[in-house]
Amino acid sequence: MKHLKRYFFAAFLLTVWCNSYSQQPAVKIGTPKNVPVIELQGNGYQRGLQHGKLMKTEIAELFKKWKKDIETNTKQNADTLIDNFFHSTNFEPAIKKWTPEIYEEIKGIAKSSGQTFKDVYCFQMADEFWVYLDKIENKEANHCSGMGVAAKGSNPTYIAQNLDAERFMNGSQVLLHIKAYKNEPEQYVLSS
Repeated sequence: MKHLKRYFFAAFLLTVWCNSYSQQPAVKIGTPKNVPVIELQGNGYQRGLQHGKLMKTEIAELFKKWKKDIETNTKQNADTLIDNFFHSTNFEPAIKKWTPEIYEEIKGIAKSSGQTFKDVYCFQMADEFWVYLDKIENKEANHCSGMGVAAKGSNPTYIAQNLDAERFMNGSQVLLHIKAYKNEPEQYVLSS
């Protein structure tokens, strides 16, 4: 009986605590925003040209926010850090070998958006750039998650990854609807 009273008392305290927590005011998330959908077609370079032309103003605004965020968080010049990252890493050979269409897409975005190739390239290397900055600042930070489901029978392979984006990216999301091209499947890609 003595133990039963303790369990009831513990259950009562847990109930009171849970109820008091549930009485907290709800966090206001904000007004929902419609994410623009951009249809892209053709080879990588053509898709990049279309993307950069359609989103030229938004890309320029986003890159300003990106560089300001870099400077705020690192207390260093953003262009210098981007330049150092670009020259101290060697991802280009692998990108050209394994994903040449994406490399060409980056070139197309740079050309039609008015941004430098280096800036567009480094912005697209978000995960790698974050790791680079984490090493400079001697910190460990968690970023994205990924998952995959292997093909089975007539069902294709599925892959997905989230992007734990920085706050400056809020509101810059766009859904890219990439039409099938040659041996590349139709794709829907959430981007910023």
